[in-house]
Amino acid sequence: GIGIGPITPDGHHRVAKANESTPDEGLCEDVFLAYGASPVDLPDMWSDAREAFRGICEQEGAVDCAADETTLFKGTPEGEDAFKPSSGFCEGLARYAARSSGGAASFARRLKGGGG
Repeated sequence: GIGIGPITPDGHHRVAKANESTPDEGLCEDVFLAYGASPVDLPDMWSDAREAFRGICEQEGAVDCAADETTLFKGTPEGEDAFKPSSGFCEGLARYAARSSGGAASFARRLKGGGG
């Protein structure tokens, strides 16, 4: 078909280009967007991601955002490294947001673009 690149050895049709989101990053982006980030505000660097997480944490009224940040970001770069999250990181972020917002169901509805 038109527009589909060669099949890679693992059976996928195309490889994400440098400026495209991977599925993993897409999950992280969904979380940030659900909390009011605009697409241009999505994190480019790990420092941005930490800042965005603190915003989510504060919106949720969490008790100890610093501890939550330490737990979630354990083993990730701290500074201006390019934000290239693993699926595990994004799943953790989504779980955190779901738990904080009163359950995965309400958060999943928000992710699917539903308004109140």
